[in-house]
Amino acid sequence: TLLRADVARLPLRDGALDAVFAAGLIAHLPDPAANLRELARVVRPGGRLALFHPIGRAALAARHGRELTPDDLRAEHNLGPLLS
Repeated sequence: TLLRADVARLPLRDGALDAVFAAGLIAHLPDPAANLRELARVVRPGGRLALFHPIGRAALAARHGRELTPDDLRAEHNLGPLLS
């Protein structure tokens, strides 16, 4: 089933999905921390939240005309704890 919905308020119950696979998503989230929590909410305990981007974080930042700075959410030391 394909679901098109606002990532801020997914119309699914807690733990409804076995997995979420999101390709190229993080750079486009309006509130990455809250939006990732919402994605995690709908994945069952022990399920998978798989985030993928076809290019690296620094290359993505450059594509958007910026540098990857230490305070950027997408910097590895910030993103890792958020995803865990």
